[in-house]
Amino acid sequence: MLVSKFTDSKHGEWYGYLNEKGELTHRFKGGPFKGCFHVPPAGPYSQAIVADRTIYVAGQIGLDPKDSKFVGEDIQSQTRQCLNNIKSILEAGESSLEKVVKVTVYLADINDYNEMNKVYSEFFHVAKPARVALEVANLPKSARVEIDAIGMVGDVIMDNAQANL
Repeated sequence: MLVSKFTDSKHGEWYGYLNEKGELTHRFKGGPFKGCFHVPPAGPYSQAIVADRTIYVAGQIGLDPKDSKFVGEDIQSQTRQCLNNIKSILEAGESSLEKVVKVTVYLADINDYNEMNKVYSEFFHVAKPARVALEVANLPKSARVEIDAIGMVGDVIMDNAQANL
């Protein structure tokens, strides 16, 4: 894929991914996420894509962006780093943790759920996005947790209604 810069009267300056045929596959504002201090992707995927007013952040594991090494072996350290990486990516995409609407948490061991939740609640204590947490067989680099997120971009009004079902 090739990233190209475009300008038009409707959207102003924007960027797009072009496939090998030269067809536009994704459009996003703010340029490629080069200014974002996050771990580079470990494969052929984007760290994040902005489509319309939604940002999709790829799964993050607890690697420190300075040296691409785990910040610690414990679930709390890795969860904290995952969420810090997501926060950096969201901010580079003109979003924030307060604008996250959906999170998926992948745990190598479901018994880490309560300890992960303690750290998670430090980041999402006011705006609480919808969330799925599940145990998986393996994670990249033997991580204990991987987290992805979907958020809104720009000026949005978030209604964090809690459903009592």
